[in-house]
Amino acid sequence: MWSCSESTFTLMTTEETKVNTRLAIDGPLTIYEVAALRERLAACLGNQAGLELDLGGVTECDASGLQLLCAARKTAGERGKPMRIAGAPQAFLDFARRAGLDLREVIHE
Repeated sequence: MWSCSESTFTLMTTEETKVNTRLAIDGPLTIYEVAALRERLAACLGNQAGLELDLGGVTECDASGLQLLCAARKTAGERGKPMRIAGAPQAFLDFARRAGLDLREVIHE
């Protein structure tokens, strides 16, 4: 797990366009937040043509957060919908790489 602040809240904002949904996550992405976020991701993947996750505001992430992102990527692929990650902090990218995840295909800087 990595952390860069003492934030204990998650604020998710959704911006919908005709084609994609952009979901911005602010605060921690840990076991305590993934259940609520999973529901939001499922709705976004079910209703829109694609999904962009803005992780610029993520302050903390653990294995549950990474697992959720992997599941969302798999679901998007199965449904033929593009998914990309934007604004991911370098600490998040390093953590994902150490966990053995290759996110190059979905990272947009």
